[in-house]
Amino acid sequence: MPIKVKNSKLKPRGTCRIELMAVKEEVFNLIEIGYSKKAIHEYLTEQKQISMSFTSFVTLIRNVDSPNPFSRKKKATKTTTKKDVATDSKNEGPIICSIPRKSTMQHSNTAYSND
Repeated sequence: MPIKVKNSKLKPRGTCRIELMAVKEEVFNLIEIGYSKKAIHEYLTEQKQISMSFTSFVTLIRNVDSPNPFSRKKKATKTTTKKDVATDSKNEGPIICSIPRKSTMQHSNTAYSND
């Protein structure tokens, strides 16, 4: 038998998205007019039309058409090509920066000796 918790702040999964879909048209109209996202969130919260956090609200607006708007996967970044690599004007080749090594560190398993 499941245990009932009174006054729980946890909501069913997907509630934020459903709340935004209910007021989506109004939100984007207000953004287009020039209202800030913070002001829109405060207004809708006062009207009890949404109950999500501001962070969730902004995330949903940013990824409104995404099937999983809260996904943590990063978007694909541009990969560098040969043209993007800096070139040396004299040789027309890639700039190579060589830093001389001072010395290499060596390790020994022998104990310290007292000379």
